[in-house]
Amino acid sequence: MDEKQVIKIEISKDTIVRVMLVCVLGLGIWYTLSRVWDVFIILFLSYILSVALRPTIKALSKNNRSKAVSIIVVHAVFSLLLVLVTGFIIVPIVNELPNLFQNLESSLENIVTNYGFIADFIKLWGIDPSSIDIGNSLRETFKGFLSMDLLQQGIGFANNVIGVAVAVLTIFIISPSLSFMYDDMMIGILNLIADIKKRKNIHNLIETINEKMGYWLQGQLILCVIIFVFSWIILSLLSVPLALPLALLAGLLEVIPNLGPLISAIIPVVIAIAGGNIYQAIGVIVGFVILQQIENYFIVPKVMSKSVSLPSLAILLTVLVGGKLMGPLGAFISIPVAAIVKIIIDYSISEREKKIRN
Repeated sequence: MDEKQVIKIEISKDTIVRVMLVCVLGLGIWYTLSRVWDVFIILFLSYILSVALRPTIKALSKNNRSKAVSIIVVHAVFSLLLVLVTGFIIVPIVNELPNLFQNLESSLENIVTNYGFIADFIKLWGIDPSSIDIGNSLRETFKGFLSMDLLQQGIGFANNVIGVAVAVLTIFIISPSLSFMYDDMMIGILNLIADIKKRKNIHNLIETINEKMGYWLQGQLILCVIIFVFSWIILSLLSVPLALPLALLAGLLEVIPNLGPLISAIIPVVIAIAGGNIYQAIGVIVGFVILQQIENYFIVPKVMSKSVSLPSLAILLTVLVGGKLMGPLGAFISIPVAAIVKIIIDYSISEREKKIRN
């Protein structure tokens, strides 16, 4: 019978210490990122906006214009367009709010009275539709908003809105600053690399990442335009008031996965109900649900796969995982992060193959 071989594995104290240091360092990095995650996201989005506008800045600089002037003009025009679109959306909707609340009570009463299937549905729950005082219910609901719990929720919502507005403003401030500092930062980073050949490869890698980030932002803008067009068609066919501003709102909110489409659908539904047309409201719900499904499973994967050179299935899974881990914000940044990871992996594989061939 063969003697059993005994394999001894010796682990030095230095190895144990190094493993423990790596674990502690990893936990420290994770904890730090979790505490300043919002700041990281703002910087990341500022960087994307900056590199996405670089080609336009370069083209403008070639026409005998200073780079500083080109940066200011391009960022100012982009910010102004966003402000104008937002104003075109908000002003008509805000002006419509008084009529909306004024007609909501009578419209709901007419809907319950005139649409028999709604009355029949209410009767299934053992409730007599004629006994429902909708006006009083609405008044009680509005009174409820003045209660402490709902008031606190309202304050929390207002804080979130203010936080988003401040974050967007911060991005539009940091982004041009990054454009001004880009060349100096690039020189500083590359000067840290002694090997000239490796320096060139790293420069090409950074430029490839910048190019993909620009394509991703262009793809996001294309998605916004597509959703705007289809939303405008749906709302126009259904004769919903304020179809154009509401469609623009849907296109703008496209950048917020899941939550954006929900908000952009609720507002026209409420407007349709306030107009007393339940079929119009149902049509809006059906139309936006179908559009959302087509967007999630066909439009987004196709557009983004061409923009960042990732397979459609990978795009879909990336958005689902990002949304599961970090909510709408995670779904939003998941595609550019996945694109960066793919570029770095491709670069590492290419460098290893070159070493093997040499």
